[in-house]
Amino acid sequence: MNIISIRRSSLINFNFLDMKVKTLFFSLLILLTFCSNGQNLIARHSGGSVLFYTTPSAAVSAAVDGDTIYIPAGSYPAFTINESIVIYGVGYDIDSTQATGRTYITGAVTVFGSNCRLEGLHLNGGLILGSDTDNTTIVRCNLTNTFTLGSSGAGTSAINNIFETISGSGSQNNFFSNNIIYGQISNLDHSVILNNTSYYEGPIPITACEYTEISLSLIHISEPTRPY
Repeated sequence: MNIISIRRSSLINFNFLDMKVKTLFFSLLILLTFCSNGQNLIARHSGGSVLFYTTPSAAVSAAVDGDTIYIPAGSYPAFTINESIVIYGVGYDIDSTQATGRTYITGAVTVFGSNCRLEGLHLNGGLILGSDTDNTTIVRCNLTNTFTLGSSGAGTSAINNIFETISGSGSQNNFFSNNIIYGQISNLDHSVILNNTSYYEGPIPITACEYTEISLSLIHISEPTRPY
């Protein structure tokens, strides 16, 4: 396997939202939930307006490029993303998830819009990127099914997630760092796989990844029980 170095700065293309803004929105969601007899509300921040929905799919369908959607804890059906948007769930953490709950999405989420960011979601049905979807950012998500990248897409950044199988489909210029991976990684080309932990029990945890830099990753022989 040929290995080349790729500058990390060229693989990451996203802007972080100020933590105070995220805290404000989730606090507002909690207040509105109590005021609506326990019904979870999803907030869509669009320009200078904030609009509320009862399902993530309704908020995502109404979204336009640049919108940010906040989804509180609860179980919701899957949705398809066609625009360049940001979605925040409540995240996962072994110490606090039982208290906060999870933003739990049943079924596979499909992303066709480029320059999207998904953070803090528990995706039960996996995640599928469109064939030419570029610059997707995934942070602090928990995927219990396959993550499939687009065959002509590029620039995916995945940091601090829990994955099952990762199918690169020949996607290029991707960055995977500080993830826990229970399945096999395949077909990530011209990418960087840095400082991840693999619990794959098969003979080859990373396969068919051409011109990909793999470094500082831990490979464990035995697979522990997933904490959540």
